Amino acid sequence: MATAEHFYQAIGEVHGTLVVAADGARLLDTGERQYPALIAHWLLEKFQDKQGFWRVYPVFKNHNLGFEVRNFREQPVLEEGHFTLQGDWTGDGHLKIWRNANATRIGAHNWRPMLLPVCWSDAPSAKGEFWQLKAHLDQDVLKVTEAVGPLPHPPRWEKRPAQAPQQHSHPPHQPAVVLPQTIPWEELRPVNGKLELTIKLNELPPMHKSNQQCHFKVCCDGRVFQVCVKPKQWAKLETATATYSAWVAAVSGKLGPATADGFVLEEASIQVYQTTASEALKQPSEPELDNKEDKWTKAAAPKAKGKTTPGASTASSTEEPKPRKMGRFNVQVR
Repeated sequence: MATAEHFYQAIGEVHGTLVVAADGARLLDTGERQYPALIAHWLLEKFQDKQGFWRVYPVFKNHNLGFEVRNFREQPVLEEGHFTLQGDWTGDGHLKIWRNANATRIGAHNWRPMLLPVCWSDAPSAKGEFWQLKAHLDQDVLKVTEAVGPLPHPPRWEKRPAQAPQQHSHPPHQPAVVLPQTIPWEELRPVNGKLELTIKLNELPPMHKSNQQCHFKVCCDGRVFQVCVKPKQWAKLETATATYSAWVAAVSGKLGPATADGFVLEEASIQVYQTTASEALKQPSEPELDNKEDKWTKAAAPKAKGKTTPGASTASSTEEPKPRKMGRFNVQVR
């Protein structure tokens, strides 16, 4: 364990005056030279321009010898111009001053040692040994006048090792695996309902007339629906095409048998609504259920006293309808 004399240090006492240059630099003026000085603000304000004895730590920075000022006294305590240097000899003219193990205010980067150049005429050839030296300040050189050593290395501050990743005593949390639940369809009792299907379109499809019925196809989301309506219902589409610049038709019916590429729409009926051109050109984005309380004006063909010939043009409703958002096809279960 290090004693009071056996630890890393570099300290001495210099006689002079602490001055501040025009550019704000702090200088310790010994009468022969001016050395760069590091000093606390309160110490500078209290003892600036006073001549006396300054307790200093020698520092070597930017190839210049300077001092870190620690205290001021009017009377000497140590021998003027003499320094006590204790550190590891590097063999190339420098003494390596490490920070002691009990040093305070050591950060992550200032643990590194200070290299202090000294003039040692009979320096040993061995490197890395700990020596206690007495030196005298001559101009800007510390000349060794006395040496004791080599001695055992005192405890010093070591570089903090990189923090290892924290090891957990238990494995990291794994999210719970949600298994799909089996639905007991065979245990669920069905109730009676009525399936109604609504297909919406905004253009007149090709038609084939046979057996007093009008047949056409509508493709909805990849499924082809075969639709069969009476001529009177088909006339609504022809009337809308001839009367309105933009329209949408709702073809409602029951879901019939499946075909190779879709289904059959049975008992179909048609209702036509006038809309805007921009809405008619848009492709439907989502299904929309029919509303029984629809406020739109239906553009169905007007009733005539006599028989109406399929494909004949009729007058339209006088009320201006509101725009309607189109869907591909709607399904209602009642």
